[in-house]
Amino acid sequence: MPRPKESIKTLSREDVLARIQVMLAARATEELFLDLNMTGVTSDLERATQLAAAYVGAYGMDGTLISYAAFANPLTGTGTMHVPDLVERTEGVLQSQFKAVKHLLQEHSEALIAVAEALIERDELIADEIKALIDEADAKRVAKVVISDFEAVLGNGHSNGKTATGYALIGESGNGSGNTSLIEGPRIDASPSSSSSTLDSETSSLKLPFTGDGPSSFIDN
Repeated sequence: MPRPKESIKTLSREDVLARIQVMLAARATEELFLDLNMTGVTSDLERATQLAAAYVGAYGMDGTLISYAAFANPLTGTGTMHVPDLVERTEGVLQSQFKAVKHLLQEHSEALIAVAEALIERDELIADEIKALIDEADAKRVAKVVISDFEAVLGNGHSNGKTATGYALIGESGNGSGNTSLIEGPRIDASPSSSSSTLDSETSSLKLPFTGDGPSSFIDN
């Protein structure tokens, strides 16, 4: 006789935290986009608190192996929760996940707005339609980031002392404009030798003019 199939589903730490974020997403959206708090999230907060408390005091996922279930009264189903600082630690989990889901909503605000506008227009959306809206909005967001980064790179090319060919200009004002600048080189003094005829020479100045075509040198007596 074949054994009956049994499906057992367990959750990882990341799964539990993700579910808490989903339960807190409505309140996060209210604060981010409407700047208000409404009573419609009452059941969401209750379920999020229950799951966060279990994360701390039942699942052993917050650094303690104490389970508050062990202290429940078996007759009434109630009892004192003896997990140290359970309320404070549960609040800490809720606040950290609230912050995380706020960041996620801000990062994907274009997708959120696209779905909201589509719901207003069509009244309802199926999963594939929601996914298509999110994918399209995220693709636009990525494109904006790429274009912004590319423009920043192009902008730097006009202000970092380089020419169109990428070679640096050396001089008083290497600002990428291609203007000629001169660098004063070392001055050479020719002093007379005691064993030869007197050599009268003016001090020579070595100058290097730089132009867009590259450097050249000459001696100016």
